Amino acid sequence: TPDPRAVRRYLTMHRATRNIESTTLPKLEACGVLADGRPWTAYEAIEGAKPFSDVLGGEPTTLEQAWPIVRDVMNALESLHSIGLVHGDVKPENVLVVNGHAQAAVSGEKEAGGARKPSVVVTGLGTGLLFSRPTRDDREAGPLQGAGTPKCMAPEQARGNPTNRRTDVYGLGTFLYETLTGHTVFVGRSGMDIVARQLTEEARAPSSRAPKGSVPEELDTLISKMLAKDPIHRPPDIAAVRGTIEELVADLVAASAEPEGTVEDAQAAADLFLEQPDHDRADALDDAARAARNWTLALEAYAMVLETSDDEQLAPMLKHRMARIYSVEVKDS
Repeated sequence: TPDPRAVRRYLTMHRATRNIESTTLPKLEACGVLADGRPWTAYEAIEGAKPFSDVLGGEPTTLEQAWPIVRDVMNALESLHSIGLVHGDVKPENVLVVNGHAQAAVSGEKEAGGARKPSVVVTGLGTGLLFSRPTRDDREAGPLQGAGTPKCMAPEQARGNPTNRRTDVYGLGTFLYETLTGHTVFVGRSGMDIVARQLTEEARAPSSRAPKGSVPEELDTLISKMLAKDPIHRPPDIAAVRGTIEELVADLVAASAEPEGTVEDAQAAADLFLEQPDHDRADALDDAARAARNWTLALEAYAMVLETSDDEQLAPMLKHRMARIYSVEVKDS
């Protein structure tokens, strides 16, 4: 049974979200405590939602492709911070892509009246507050302020120290890292192993684990600062992170204003993939299709191999690629 103080704090946090006007956070309908002391919350139904982790499928993507998702995650965090709340568990599994709106956001689709459609709803608020640990008096249990998911846990959370906006800056750094590289910042045999690494080890640069050339040096530097062990060395808030990322996205969009490849290049890459379907040639086909802004050839090649191949390891990879293209990529054909 959760500690009663942790339950009260958890419910207080959720009730406070009623004061937020945000399309990127779920709407609380009701909450309370069961007879056995467990808290419950009821939020509005979110139809057609899919965890961003499923969209990624363990594959890396670029900042330009993920920008609609990242932008709305930052919007949600800033909304929470505006009333003094900290999310504390920023991970792809807690980011729900809504009704295919990721693609709508990329292509600039608008709601009636001109408002931009939200691409995600950020969930998972405050779940860590339900865990507890012994206090200085071992006979008394208190809320473990830092409980959360090891892969996105800031060092101050792991130590049970107070959290603030910079804690979510760290969490957003782990989110960006996993999105851009397809890997979590740290891995381990257990959650405690990962937490130990969060406390003691410096993260490898995202560019060293992402497809070559996909992570600009400026983004490497930003994520490194976001993942600083000492909160004081991180950007002070999400607004500071947003400014840098918006400049990077603007540069990327300007650089890709004209197609860098041709349909013939994409067709050649598709033919090579069909001759020998494997991960490397799929990467090459993705690159050629993106450069030519023509995803039809890639999708057709992947579908053809799925229909004819008996390779059980190849099929999941191709399905994830196709899902990502449909959900995130800009298709000009």
